[in-house]
Amino acid sequence: MDEVLNLAYEIVNKRFNKNDEHYGLYVLGCYGLLTKFGDEYLSLIEKFFSECEFYIDDMPLEKLKSLVNLNLLADDDIENATKVGVSCNGHGLAIEDNKLKYEKIPIRVFCSTTDSSNNDILNCFIHEASHIVKSFVNAVIEDEDKKKLIIRCGCSFEEISLEDDYLYRESHNLILDEVINVFQTTDMMIKIRDLDAALLDDTVLKFYNKLNLATMDEHFGYDFFVLLTEKLWENEYFKNSVENNIVIGNIGKINEEFDQVTNMPNSFSAMADCLDCIGCIDDENEQVELSDLIYSIIELYNVESYDSNKINKKIKS
Repeated sequence: MDEVLNLAYEIVNKRFNKNDEHYGLYVLGCYGLLTKFGDEYLSLIEKFFSECEFYIDDMPLEKLKSLVNLNLLADDDIENATKVGVSCNGHGLAIEDNKLKYEKIPIRVFCSTTDSSNNDILNCFIHEASHIVKSFVNAVIEDEDKKKLIIRCGCSFEEISLEDDYLYRESHNLILDEVINVFQTTDMMIKIRDLDAALLDDTVLKFYNKLNLATMDEHFGYDFFVLLTEKLWENEYFKNSVENNIVIGNIGKINEEFDQVTNMPNSFSAMADCLDCIGCIDDENEQVELSDLIYSIIELYNVESYDSNKINKKIKS
């Protein structure tokens, strides 16, 4: 058997058995995560499958979420959920004695199977699992006086501060993190597509056979932003920079390496800020201006990194 697939079975079998309704989803999802993160971060994938609460059922997402008591302060991003799925990465906060307090809350994945294909469900599951795997390490920074808290997920982070009894929340790199997660999820879906189906047991094969393999390489979600940034993700220099640093939370390194290539200070943060801003404005002219700026930064990065790679290759040869 494929070693990675065998490992996926081992991880899932520690908690679930073949009689579980979603066994096939868990095994294929685990396989996808292992192909992306397994070489260096196997323990994080094991942590996800051992600790996460899964809510996967044939009911609307809102009803599914109502099955548990959600701390809205801690799970504020739930309000931005898609119709298919959402997750809670286990990081929350509370206010006690006029001080911010970090709280570890349950790790949860919600997937609605209502009117969803197996492709949608698998993509959603992997997308949310990927978010969580990338929020285990170096995810929380607290200041000494308990007035400020930073919570990271992937390359995005939220700064939370308490001033005069008022809670301020400011998010950064949200859209960039989502599109990176979309691209990484597609990479994992392709690996699952290319599996040798003959290696799957009957339970997993039942789920696999209902996948539309012809569309497994299509990006799912955030369509407008994916189109804006897909040329950047196709750049192996950028992709390697992200994947070498994002799981361990070394976002400063990604930022620094990006700006070194463009030779333009703050180009990474400018691109990320523009992506976040586009989703918050209604003026089409402003949206076009911001899109053009994003395109120009990406084009500059791609040209400069290509030239740098040519130079490096010549030096090595």
